[in-house]
Amino acid sequence: MKVLALRQHSPHAALLGELLGSEFDVQGIVNVTPEALNADVLVTTHLSSEEASATTARLVHVPGAGYEGIAWRSLPDGCVGANVFCHEVPIAEYVLHAALAHVFAQHKPLPLTETTWPRAYLQREFRDELYGRRMTIVGTGHIGQEVAKRAQAFGIATTGINRRGGAAPYFNVTAPIGRIDAFLADADILVLCCPLDDTTRHLFDRERLARLPSTCLFINVARGEVVEEEALYEALRDRRIGAAVLDVWYQYPKTVDDALAPSRFPFVGLSNVATTPHISGWSRGLLDRRYRAIADNIRRLKEGLTLENTIWPDR
Repeated sequence: MKVLALRQHSPHAALLGELLGSEFDVQGIVNVTPEALNADVLVTTHLSSEEASATTARLVHVPGAGYEGIAWRSLPDGCVGANVFCHEVPIAEYVLHAALAHVFAQHKPLPLTETTWPRAYLQREFRDELYGRRMTIVGTGHIGQEVAKRAQAFGIATTGINRRGGAAPYFNVTAPIGRIDAFLADADILVLCCPLDDTTRHLFDRERLARLPSTCLFINVARGEVVEEEALYEALRDRRIGAAVLDVWYQYPKTVDDALAPSRFPFVGLSNVATTPHISGWSRGLLDRRYRAIADNIRRLKEGLTLENTIWPDR
């Protein structure tokens, strides 16, 4: 069985090959052409319509949760799509770290010496707490639940927004996305961890961002395009949103030599914005967990068993 890991995932072909064993032909391809996609399995996050039409694959496996970069409708009949998670714990830790850092932001300890200690002690300032805060989490799946579980351990009240308002573990309240506006004005912390699709693209436009309190901490670990780019920049620039932690972006390089900013707007110049290069889930151990799950699904394909986490055809 031939397996191809494409583009930025090509360096992981060796790990996948080691997990699958010698009965599988696992290769990594950096420069992808439609003619090269003659394989049983493709491991990729991006596949153009032309590439999807040209492949002979029976399985397209996304090595992550987001799958909006695949031209699913152009795949050959019978081809199945699947994704994989294993990143929810580090992302949840990232979110809580961001919230704690925000609470401690005004507390800048001095080195304690014989000259600074008296003033530091006698004039120390009170700091804020996470306890009693209200967190609205858009997306109550794997990531949202792990965030909510940790938030509740700090005494944070959690509200979850999902498609139909169905109950989910670790949330005090859940509501359908159609009622999202009713929960924004009271959000001390807003966390976006929903998929990007036609229903969530630009979910937060200028009008919806204006519903947030000016003290809100805005954390996006979903996709950049869930939020209107210019509207978010202006809201943060003008301090209509208190602060933001942004891990996901609007422009992504294809190679390390690309001269490309993450956004058309200078978010990095704003003092109330912390920026990271899409690393919230990028922890040691992540790749091993993910590729073990992918290898298991590839074995299932070979043995004719039901695949895990199928996303195409539409569930």
